[in-house]
Amino acid sequence: MSFYLQKLFALHLTPDEDKENSASALATVQTFAVTFGTALAGRIANSAFWLFSSFAVFGILGIFSTCKITNWHACADLKKAEAHF
Repeated sequence: MSFYLQKLFALHLTPDEDKENSASALATVQTFAVTFGTALAGRIANSAFWLFSSFAVFGILGIFSTCKITNWHACADLKKAEAHF
């Protein structure tokens, strides 16, 4: 729907003598966008294992860093609590 409205807006702003050229250019751009999106989706589907593996590494690093930060804050709070007694 969005591309349809963009085409209408572009054609509305185009001078009358250039409407045929701009209409064909818009169809070419839309075809190119669909082709590019399909190719990108195919690349992602073919490399799904590597994509998953790369995100899994970042997930594991996030878990370890969260545990480290949590333990650091817990130790700091414990030392602060011990200082009051």
